[in-house]
Amino acid sequence: MQTLPQNAPKFHLNTAYTLYLTLGVFSAHRFYLKKNVSAIFQLLGGFGFIIFVCFLVAYALISNDSALEILRSIRPSLEFDDQDTLRARENLIKPIMVFALPNLAYLAWIIYDFFNLEKMVDSANLSAGCEIENMNENPSESLNLEEKSANLASARQLAYIGCGLLILMAVLNIFGTKINGAELASTAGQICLAMSAYFIASTICSKTLLRNLTLFVVFDGLALIPFLMMMFGDKSLIAFVFGAVFTGLGACFALLIYKELFQTSGCEIFVKAFFVYALSCVIGLVLVYFNPILAIIAVQICSIINSLFIIACAKDSRNFEISKNNYYFSNLKFHISEFNKIKS
Repeated sequence: MQTLPQNAPKFHLNTAYTLYLTLGVFSAHRFYLKKNVSAIFQLLGGFGFIIFVCFLVAYALISNDSALEILRSIRPSLEFDDQDTLRARENLIKPIMVFALPNLAYLAWIIYDFFNLEKMVDSANLSAGCEIENMNENPSESLNLEEKSANLASARQLAYIGCGLLILMAVLNIFGTKINGAELASTAGQICLAMSAYFIASTICSKTLLRNLTLFVVFDGLALIPFLMMMFGDKSLIAFVFGAVFTGLGACFALLIYKELFQTSGCEIFVKAFFVYALSCVIGLVLVYFNPILAIIAVQICSIINSLFIIACAKDSRNFEISKNNYYFSNLKFHISEFNKIKS
């Protein structure tokens, strides 16, 4: 294996993005870039933010009659009347109001880190006396054949593991089977897929793949909020519109991800995988408005199908070329027109 020159970049953008994507709430990206003091403060803010989100979720659940009915059906031993519910709301609203502002500041800090991550990596390399990473300079020398093969093998294995976990969790959810630690298994599956994307991004010298993947995860998570609101009985137009907007934005970044993977690998299954994902989004959004229970089953079935397509993509992709690194949201119109040409 070739040895890197002594002044080669010490910190890499893809590694920073992967840490941000998987453990960003715990400031893993700042610890990686040796910004230890600010990382410790951000880590403390991360723990506070998680607690704050738990308070918000609890308040939303006890403020919704449908959610309370579901909670009573799941745990019949819980005995609480309207007075208990009102008292619980009053006890929760105080910490929510007190900690809203600092948590909004923390959220703004995390968002700032995402858009500033490339500059942070360059600054860390300069401080360490290393070259600034340029992912398009001398791409043929970036990785040798042995390293590319090892990266792709790792990406393939992680994709199989991640999709396997997601398929397992989807099957369990369809049949209503409850297993301790199921949420951790689902999270582990998502992390495996993120790590798989990291190895591919490193192989194709892409600084856009993990960036778009992070934005996709954010909007996909935001789309879950109005989805849950509609599932628990909120059929308002606002909930549906927000669900449609967040789902649409997530689909835009999914298109950029799948198109980059298609153009660097030449594997047409990536194109089919995107349309399957987009169709599953539309089905889930429409069904949750009319039949929440059927929507949950449909979403799980779509998750299984999407995972199977990702497995097929991983199996069929044997070689990747260097990325053009032009897969930005500002170029979305161009990429959509190209995608339509591919489809036709």
